[in-house]
Amino acid sequence: MWFEDCSRNQTARIRPTARLGLAAAALAWLPMIAIADSVNSPNVTINVDTNRSVGPGAGNVAVVVNTITVAEVTLPEFSSGDGRAIRLAVRPGYQLDPASPVTATSATIGFNGGAIGAAAALTPAGTPDEALTFNLTSGTSTVEQDIIRITGVRLKISSAAGAAGPAQTLMSITTTGAGGSFTNQGIVAANINRGAADRIEFATQPGATQSGAPLLPAVRIVDFGGNTVTNDNRAITLALQSNPGAAVLQGITQQSTQAGIATWEASDDMRIAPAAAGYTLRATHSGAPFLSSDAVVSTAFDITAGPPNGLDFSLEPVSTVAGGALLVRVTVLDQAQNVVTSPSVEITLDSAVNPGGWPLLADSSLTKSTSNGVAEWFEIDNLRINSAIAEYRLRASGVGAPIDSATFAITAGAPSNLRFVQQPTDAAENATIIPPVTVEVTDAFGNRAPAAAEINLALQSPCAGTLSGGLASSVNGLAVFSAIGIDTPCPAVTLAAAAGGLTGASSEPFTVTGLPPTALRFVQQPTDALAGEPLNPPVSLEIVDAAGKRTASTATVQLALLSSCGGVLSLTSAQAVGGLATFAILSADTPCSSATLQATSSGLTGTTSQSFDIIDPSANPVLAACGACGQGGALAALPLLLSLVGMKFYSVRRRRRA
Repeated sequence: MWFEDCSRNQTARIRPTARLGLAAAALAWLPMIAIADSVNSPNVTINVDTNRSVGPGAGNVAVVVNTITVAEVTLPEFSSGDGRAIRLAVRPGYQLDPASPVTATSATIGFNGGAIGAAAALTPAGTPDEALTFNLTSGTSTVEQDIIRITGVRLKISSAAGAAGPAQTLMSITTTGAGGSFTNQGIVAANINRGAADRIEFATQPGATQSGAPLLPAVRIVDFGGNTVTNDNRAITLALQSNPGAAVLQGITQQSTQAGIATWEASDDMRIAPAAAGYTLRATHSGAPFLSSDAVVSTAFDITAGPPNGLDFSLEPVSTVAGGALLVRVTVLDQAQNVVTSPSVEITLDSAVNPGGWPLLADSSLTKSTSNGVAEWFEIDNLRINSAIAEYRLRASGVGAPIDSATFAITAGAPSNLRFVQQPTDAAENATIIPPVTVEVTDAFGNRAPAAAEINLALQSPCAGTLSGGLASSVNGLAVFSAIGIDTPCPAVTLAAAAGGLTGASSEPFTVTGLPPTALRFVQQPTDALAGEPLNPPVSLEIVDAAGKRTASTATVQLALLSSCGGVLSLTSAQAVGGLATFAILSADTPCSSATLQATSSGLTGTTSQSFDIIDPSANPVLAACGACGQGGALAALPLLLSLVGMKFYSVRRRRRA
């Protein structure tokens, strides 16, 4: 096996085992390249800008490839005929110069139908991935070495793939049925010289990062082929391009390139606080414009929440009727106020400000585990407070310091019941009860309902009597009875409150007292009686108030005899029971006509009875004889007296007639 060094015009023998070593040597920039069994090609130097046909700054100058030689090693190796060919193709990123025909010649072979020894030329189209095929249609020698020389190859860079360095092969060769057994064998080793600064790109993408943690991207200056340009240092500035979290890029956002690369480290503290998906960074540079662009946008990256740090009422409780469900949502946040979706934590609700003194109730539980960073109390949980009052607050705890909700009110529910607020107090008969009795309309939980209702009070008394002023209308749920009076004293009275559609109520017991005693009054006046005999019926007096109504006084009543004849009463005092004093055995010892009794009692206005006679029993034998009539007294003797008077009248009449 041998290759021909076209630059030095020398020939050398190489053992077949050296094939791979030659390929590696080509990429290491040897003076010439010999690949596979029997092909050799020159090395070239290609410049990213000068030898590029596309893009800003392209020089569109083709690099000339010296003669490519293909030779057989073992005779006979090459053969001609149908299906025997040598195919040259450009690697991706390169193109053949259409202005330069490519020619194949051999002293022993004819190509593409031409004569042996004649040059066969193909004109390239200059398209990507173009291939030129030379068919071996005649010739080849069995006694001497077949050598094929290909000239006229000129190449340009057609894309960034072709400009990527530092070294690569620009073409490949394939032999089909002709010998040599080459299949896409790389030829034309090239050294890629970097071009001018074409653009900037992210050498290291930002990547998913936790909220508040430093972003560590790197941005480099590259030429058209993406090769780092180390000799054009600039200041690189980063800013947010896609900003789904409405964030501010914090920390050091500008770095100068070193050897073409600007790198952000943890100490630069460049960070994003709001957690969101789909952030991007935009990098720009200082100084003169680059060839293609002056900015680049990173790939999208996510900012995730940090560890749990605190809580937030993401759904505040709002004013609700007593017993109604409070809807509450508590969210777990990190230090930057991002929702922390994991791990799950337990959140507990309690009353923070509880002016009603009513417990916070729930059908489920006041403690819940978060799901995706949220603990929620729905209607089914029936979180409630039954006492209607304003300025409640809830408190949530479980992560960090406990937090309080906004204030809210619990309002009364639908009217349901009546309830005495100001109970009736003891009062005198016919006097207005002070303070005024008040009755309120309440909901099912005892909260005053601001309803208008006509409320009627009824007297419940074992002493009978009549209630006045017992009808009133509620205003904002409260009815005031300012003129209640009861005309009958009684020691155990209650009031019953009623209103249409509402459950009634009874008051506490209270006492209706009579008016204070002021005077004495005879109930049973004294009647005529024999001296020393009891008055019958018994004399009685009542103790009355200023209205003349008997009171319940138990005062002692004294009686005195007012008589021109003198004399003494057998009974001078009696204690009233229920305001009535009765003198059961009352007599006078001295006969007298037109006597009276004088009644007195301490602190009371006294009274004098009507006149009566105290009869002398000795002056009237009949009455005296009738003294044994007992309690009948003179009245019991009345028939006898009438009989005696009648007999006397008859006797006198007879004497006159005679």
